[in-house]
Amino acid sequence: MSGQTNGGVFNPKNLSLFSYTYNNPVNKTDPTGKCVNDPLCDGSWGELLKKPSPNQNQDGVQDKFNFGSGTYFADPLVWEMDESIDIGTQIQTSVNDPKGAMNKVYEQAKKTGESIPFTFNGKEGKGKAFNSDPYKAFFTKAWPFGRVSGKIEGKMTVDKKGNYAVSGTISIVPDNFSWKLDGDSDGHNTGIWLLGNGNLNLGKGGYSRWQTPSQAYMNDNDKGEMPVEYIRTYQFTAHGEGK
Repeated sequence: MSGQTNGGVFNPKNLSLFSYTYNNPVNKTDPTGKCVNDPLCDGSWGELLKKPSPNQNQDGVQDKFNFGSGTYFADPLVWEMDESIDIGTQIQTSVNDPKGAMNKVYEQAKKTGESIPFTFNGKEGKGKAFNSDPYKAFFTKAWPFGRVSGKIEGKMTVDKKGNYAVSGTISIVPDNFSWKLDGDSDGHNTGIWLLGNGNLNLGKGGYSRWQTPSQAYMNDNDKGEMPVEYIRTYQFTAHGEGK
């Protein structure tokens, strides 16, 4: 809910910014190895790329924002961010849309019989947004990070029956944590106002306003926000069929 402003979340054409796989409040784990809430894909987190910051929990993020300095290195595995990865459903939706980004990849793979690579780069405004629904996101462990954007690299093959197979990697794009209002989402803004302004957390940690950043982030570069990096990639496979 916090941290993600309008300009920092991107998605490729026809991969919906606001699509979100419904959260399962009962079963928070996934023993099958599939994407937690998406039946159309399988996936798992890769190895750590950097050392995670201490205290991989809500208090750890908040304490660093209020009193610390530098980048917070978030481990997506610990934060169970795969709860909001719905890339299989998004690919199927885009394949079925004549104007979809993945429809073009599908048609090319079907026509040539070859494996067709594709890339969506979040930094260039063409990534895939995850955890977009503020109401459902609030019930996930990773809710403090709000919406995130993912760079996606993969390849697609299509068999003679029109069935496709995709394999790829999701790299969550570095962004910033703060309690600034979102600007376009009443749901996000309500949560940010209630929590960030101290209305639901009076006395927490000896301070009443979570929204107050450390002086270390009050500069022309950070502008009152804490840099966040996500230090694992997510490898996935997805299957489906075209129309």
